[in-house]
Order: sequence, then C-alpha cells, then structure tokens
Amino acid sequence: MKAAERIGLKNVEAYESALVRVNLEYCKKRVLSVLSRSSVSVKGHTVCFELNLQSILAYIKYQPSRICLLVKNLSTANFLNTLKGKSELEITVKGRKTSKSRSTPVWFVDEGNKIYLLPVKGSDTEWFKNVLKDPKMTLSVGRISIHVKAEPITKHDQVQKVIESFAKKYGGISEIKRWYTKLDIAVEILV
Repeated sequence: MKAAERIGLKNVEAYESALVRVNLEYCKKRVLSVLSRSSVSVKGHTVCFELNLQSILAYIKYQPSRICLLVKNLSTANFLNTLKGKSELEITVKGRKTSKSRSTPVWFVDEGNKIYLLPVKGSDTEWFKNVLKDPKMTLSVGRISIHVKAEPITKHDQVQKVIESFAKKYGGISEIKRWYTKLDIAVEILV
C-alpha cells in the first residue's frame, strides 16, 4: 500500500528521489497547512483530501519520512503553480568567498518540472560564479520557497534553446539582448 493511500490521499505518486528528511514538528505543520486546501495538483495528478486529523498525526508518528516525501511533492507542486503568470523569481545562493547568502531577482522560464535561468552577464555574473562553487540555491516566489540544485548549461545548442524560450516569454530576442550582455551559459534546475 502506498504511503499516500494509508492516510487517505488518492492519485498521488510518491517520488523516491525527492525524499527529504525533516523533523516531526515541521512535518506536522506542513501537512496541516497543505490540508487547508481542498485539492492540489501534483505533477498532473489531483490530490483529494479525504482524511481526518487523527489519522494524519498517527501516520506522521510512525512513518515520518514517507509523509515528508508527500509534503515535499505538494510543496513543489504549490511552487510550480505559483510560478504561473510570474515573470520574476528570487534566487538565493551562498557567496563563494564570504559564504553569506546572496539574493537577487531573475527572469526565468519553466518547462514542466524544469526551470531555466539566464545570468544577465553570462559566465561573468556573480551569482553564477557562486553556483559553480556550490550548486545549492533557494528559489522564492512571494512567501513560497524551495531548495534546489542548479546545473550549469554550457553547450551552445542547449544555451540557444534556453535563449529562444526566454525570447518567446519576454518579448523577442531584441528584448533579451537589451538586458542580457553575454549569452554564453544558462542554468537548469530540476524541481
């Protein structure tokens, strides 16, 4: 029996690769906040909540890692839904020299469960240099944030595809060239 079925959630696929471990109190808080909605879309599936608080808390107590996996998937779906209609998100990376958190707003393109970024000054962009040293970053839209790992794209044909996607979203290649001074790299983020 799937973890989601044990607590009464239907049509949910648990993705083992997304497994995260968080403490029990955080997990309870996230499950309760997710339950404030009647349904949520998770990677094309609709999650229907048909459960009671007692069964959730009992399941959390005995299977915290599995419920946290479910919460992680719901959080990711919530983040992806929040991106719809947005033109900017905020990235936070760790400074390569200072190790301090650095945040900056960036344009993005989302395609399914992938988000693409173009550093404004290409490979000379400071946040990109930080990502090369430590690929972990936080993406934020409003009050919703997720922790991800960035993967640099350096192959010319792949970078060109990202540039074309940006041009389509943001008003053409002339608009991209207006704001982006160097188009030699891109960043892919699997959410």
